[in-house]
Parts: sequence; C-alpha cells; structure tokens
Amino acid sequence: TITNSGGSGPCIPTSTAGTSDGDYVDGVELGSINNTGSGSITGPTYQDYTSQTTDLIRGQSYTITVTSGEYTEDIVGAWIDFDANDVFDAGELLGEAGTTGAFEQVPISFTVPVAAPLGTTRLRARCVFPDTGDTPNADPCAKSSWGETEDSHVHIETNTRWAVSNDS
Repeated sequence: TITNSGGSGPCIPTSTAGTSDGDYVDGVELGSINNTGSGSITGPTYQDYTSQTTDLIRGQSYTITVTSGEYTEDIVGAWIDFDANDVFDAGELLGEAGTTGAFEQVPISFTVPVAAPLGTTRLRARCVFPDTGDTPNADPCAKSSWGETEDSHVHIETNTRWAVSNDS
C-alpha cells in the first residue's frame, strides 16, 4: 500500500532531475481522454489534468495507452484509485512496462472491479528512469531521479441499460 504524505488528496511524486533527459509522459489515451503530446524536456515533474475525464463501466475491460518521452529506457506505469480513498493500493496498479524506444506507446489492459465505488476518482500515469537507489519500478508515489507524473479523472459507472422488447 502506498499512502499519501498526510495532506488531503493523493501523493504528488517528484523527481530530482525532472524531465530534462526526456523521461516524461508524452500521452495518455483512455476512452475520451486523448492527451497526446503532453510532455517535454522543459516540462514539470507533475501535471494535473484532472479536468479531463472519461467514463468507465464496472466489470468492463479497457486498454489505456501511455506514451513515453524522448528517452529510450524508461518504466511506464498506470493506476486508478478504484476505491477513491486517495491511496494507490497495490491492487490498483493497472500495469507497468519498460520501454526500449523513444515515444513508445505502452498499451495496458485492465478490468474495472465490479465492486468499485461509483463516482469520480483519479487515474495516474508515470514515466520514470530509476537511478541507483531509486525504486526499480513505476511506483505511484516514490521520488525518482528522472520522470514525470500525470493525473486525470475517470468516472466509474454501472451499466444500467435494459433490453427493450417490442413484442406485438
């Protein structure tokens, strides 16, 4: 379990050298979120895109695509705070992968838990390069030597569509 640092809201991770070597998120695509070309070597280490949201249905499967930046060997990860408690639990990791090329698109498939609370919650994407002594994965909250984090929102819904029969 990764918890925030005691304030309100989720943790906001930082990185020592930031995005200066090309370690950044250059795109997040999921449903109606199509935030591409969002990173740069002069960008901040954290971007709040929570004004962007998409609807997700309990029990349905989706694929989020996270695009890495200019550096070729990064770790990309994505999380959704499914229980909306401002904590990214281990079970809320959608997936992570190492990149081998610049601007690599990393598809991560996941299923929304059927018991996920309804409403709006946070989606997090990270692209980091772990230096010696850093966490060797795309931890949602840990400080890294290089990298960027981007947050958006998802709205969890239930499928309430009913089949209508027109029997005559």
